[in-house]
Amino acid sequence: MAAAGKAKEKEGFDELWTFLQTAGNLDCTKLQPFEGADVKWEKMIKAKDEAEARARASLIYIAVLAKLGGFLVFLFWRAFMLPRYVAFLLASAIGAYAVHQIVTCSGDVPRTPLFGAALALLMVNMHTVADELLILGLFVKFVGYETTACSVRHSYRVWLEPHAGPFVDAAMEKAGPLLQAAQEQVKKLTVSVAPPAKPSAETKKNL
Repeated sequence: MAAAGKAKEKEGFDELWTFLQTAGNLDCTKLQPFEGADVKWEKMIKAKDEAEARARASLIYIAVLAKLGGFLVFLFWRAFMLPRYVAFLLASAIGAYAVHQIVTCSGDVPRTPLFGAALALLMVNMHTVADELLILGLFVKFVGYETTACSVRHSYRVWLEPHAGPFVDAAMEKAGPLLQAAQEQVKKLTVSVAPPAKPSAETKKNL
């Protein structure tokens, strides 16, 4: 019985080996990565954070729009309705007030006089767009980077994605191979430029 069992096992192994030899190549390009409990928990936490960010963006969206409207009105008033000599006078007054607040404050300097001092320097309309870009940077800093980013994403989802979403997806799909190739080139350059790792104490001892 033992000999018959071994013979049958050998025959089955030979059949399996023959089947593997004659089978075609196995396509492994679409294998799904194994996700353990830690990966699943990380995805759940990311989904929770994203849902909270969307809810927060929908709540602060109106406030950010109001501030953006005031910002655009200020730029229009500064560019077309504010005479240059009045702009110099306002800049001097705002700058003097900001300096007074900074000098008289005790402890950490609040950000309001700092913004006022920067705005005083940018009150006069120049002949370039550099001052508008700097004022835009001050506006984003005043509103907050995270608040601005959440509002921009919310605006895109509400107003642009329903119309431009398919075109953006198609463009990203076409640009995917190019972006991947660029990332690989950047990785190669990073590896080639990176300094060689210093040998550890154990390696030095062995040498």
